[in-house]
Amino acid sequence: MPSLPVILARADHGPQGAELRALLGDGPIQDPVAHHRALELFPRSPAFAEAEAIMRDRLARARAALSVLPSIPARTALEALCDFVADRTG
Repeated sequence: MPSLPVILARADHGPQGAELRALLGDGPIQDPVAHHRALELFPRSPAFAEAEAIMRDRLARARAALSVLPSIPARTALEALCDFVADRTG
């Protein structure tokens, strides 16, 4: 299953997305050179920025939902999970 940035990149029909879209095709990239080039293009892609904005929004909504819970270990663990996701993907 493709990640959100890949889904958004495949939907980007702007001029910047053309090369990335061609590299991504319909499935995983098998060629190491093409894979390397896609990894170079992704950080500059509008799809990458859009996926990051969606992630930040969802993390903010998750934290807001957690804020109504009592301060118990489960809440602390879920807040730590939000931090982990933000650090790992940010």
